[in-house]
Amino acid sequence: MQELPNAGRFRALASRVRSFRTRMLAKKLPVQPVTWSEMPIALNAQARIGTVLRGKYRLESVLGVGGMASVYVATHRNRRRFAVKILHPQLSFDAEMRARFQREGWLANSVDHRGVVAVLDDDVSEDGSAFMVMELLEGESVESLWTRHGMLPLPIALALADQLLDVLSAAHARRILHRDIKPANLFLSSEGVLKVLDFGIARLREAPGTAFTQTGISLGTPSFMPPEQAAGSWSELGTDADLWALGATLFSLISGRYVHEGENAQAQMFQACTQPARPLASVAPTVPDAVARVIDRALSFQKRDRYASAPAMREALQQAHREAFGSALDASPQALSAWLQHQGVAPAPKKANARRPISLRRTLLARR
Repeated sequence: MQELPNAGRFRALASRVRSFRTRMLAKKLPVQPVTWSEMPIALNAQARIGTVLRGKYRLESVLGVGGMASVYVATHRNRRRFAVKILHPQLSFDAEMRARFQREGWLANSVDHRGVVAVLDDDVSEDGSAFMVMELLEGESVESLWTRHGMLPLPIALALADQLLDVLSAAHARRILHRDIKPANLFLSSEGVLKVLDFGIARLREAPGTAFTQTGISLGTPSFMPPEQAAGSWSELGTDADLWALGATLFSLISGRYVHEGENAQAQMFQACTQPARPLASVAPTVPDAVARVIDRALSFQKRDRYASAPAMREALQQAHREAFGSALDASPQALSAWLQHQGVAPAPKKANARRPISLRRTLLARR
């Protein structure tokens, strides 16, 4: 059989990517599967290792590579460690993409909540790539936890949702919509605090001159998009869109299934636009009715049937837990940290004069 043009080049790229992944896994850093189209981006990200940004931040290792940016562990010249997110060079020269990237840090900090990753600095690298400096998280992404377990224990999933609703309450009070809530953008720190990541497509609601999307263009993740977002009707998006995505996240964490399960992203997008979400009980019949009703309402096809606000949904979820389990929902950081410790992710409680563990499991901060 005749070899295709550039086949040798692709094999070499694949070999280099496999070598890169092997080294990452040896360091116990989770690595996202890389497709053929992502290989050049992954290799370019790896090539930055060892470089110093603006004479301050030395890039030590790759945490993750996404469609818009790569995230690194970096050490400042004062020896503090951070996460540095760098917009891909080819996107940094696109004025709209660069503006959206820079707004991500501003919007995240505007929420002013411990459940949002703090952006500490931003600048432009020597090659013209925009970057931002964030706190370096220790723990594991909710997506990684979900992938390892298949389904999360119901009390844990509800505790995560309770903390997330607290974050969304703060964001919505400042008229900020996230618009991309999903397991990959949620991170459970080793202290038991849920962190919301990636405000890349967030926006100020109804604020003149702040829209970075146009009607008819869909941004987000099909499996977690409400109907109006899947249809590209951005003017119709309100706070209930984030609550729909939270409902879809809970649906998946509890059942191990997506709300819509098409053969590909296009099929899922079409289903999201045209078909109501199936009842949670149809795929997870053992979930208590009180809990299922809350999630089903959040996933209502018609906006008017959803919860009016994050505080309203949070109250309903807490009431459902009381009905289902006869006790108050414990969503405290202590409870979630204890569960993480049981999973081997969080460090054990510190003893007097005990040294902090040298390394902890980390996860991807840029997924798109």
